[in-house]
Amino acid sequence: MAAPSNVDHAGLAAICRRWLPGEAIHLQPVAGSGFSGSPVFIVESRRGRHILKAFPPQTSWPRARWVHGLMHHLATAGIETVAPPLATASGETLASDDDGRLWELLPFLAGSPVADPADEQLAAAVAALARLHATAARYPACLPDRGPSAGIVRRIAQARRMLEEPWSRLPSLQAAETSLACEVACRIPAAAAAVEAAGGRRVLAALATATPRPLPRQAVLRDIWSDHVLFALPGKTRVAGVLDFHAADRDTPATDFARLLGSWLPPAMETAARWRTALAAADENLSEPSSLAQVRFLAASGVVFGLDNWFRWIVGEGRQFPGPTAVLARVDRLLRLLPGAFEAMAETLENPGLTLKNCSL
Repeated sequence: MAAPSNVDHAGLAAICRRWLPGEAIHLQPVAGSGFSGSPVFIVESRRGRHILKAFPPQTSWPRARWVHGLMHHLATAGIETVAPPLATASGETLASDDDGRLWELLPFLAGSPVADPADEQLAAAVAALARLHATAARYPACLPDRGPSAGIVRRIAQARRMLEEPWSRLPSLQAAETSLACEVACRIPAAAAAVEAAGGRRVLAALATATPRPLPRQAVLRDIWSDHVLFALPGKTRVAGVLDFHAADRDTPATDFARLLGSWLPPAMETAARWRTALAAADENLSEPSSLAQVRFLAASGVVFGLDNWFRWIVGEGRQFPGPTAVLARVDRLLRLLPGAFEAMAETLENPGLTLKNCSL
């Protein structure tokens, strides 16, 4: 994602001074910080380096306070990979701008993400995430319960939508109104052909008629992926930080393992052994370890429905996103993973999160 070009530096510096009164503030936009459109800045002052980040538009104060409460709970309980948000003199950790958008100021965490981790790094990341989950399970505002996973419920609904409104019915290339929409639209025929070649409609039909089972649920991150895990330098063998809690909510912990491991490893059958080895690193930190089949199913279906989202958002709804080059790179990666994702979905449909009505795969 490109850095913001119309930044009100004076206004943002004034926001920073609610936490850093009297300080001279230097702001540096952080490029490549995701597709949500939430601006992120490195803040430099005499008090050191910090991160200024906006919550998504329309985030309410209670919602943002719930997120900050989780972060403080984790940090005060000894999870060193979490940097708790700073408080102003009044004790508030949030500040709103003139448009009502909420902002936070966080300590700067030194470290670097990795794009292609070794098995040792995978194990370190999964173990760190499991320790975070074990502590998050004691967050008073979101104590554990059992119920259907929100992520699985969404996947069942999305499978039904893909069957009722297949990609072939999205607007044609000629109807696309922007260059990004044209670029994405021209990829739809290949994606639709990949669905047919992989027997994807049978997989979707089996999922569409499934019933979600009750699962252990607690506070989880829901958007933890490769760029959100920082490894300490030198060596990059120890996890130094976990970033971005804005999507945190109640769901089953398997959703986080699927999101993180899926951002590094394709969920295809040939990588199943590496998934199993990585998840083994989590078991000693969790009272109820996640099922390998469930985690791989969530990751594989995330590929299918992630591609479906991009097609519908850009071509079907005409949404605009910053950084079209990065968007296309994400779409192309999902398209490459699509055949293996359907194969892995067929293999893992029978998992602890689903009751299948009929499955002849």
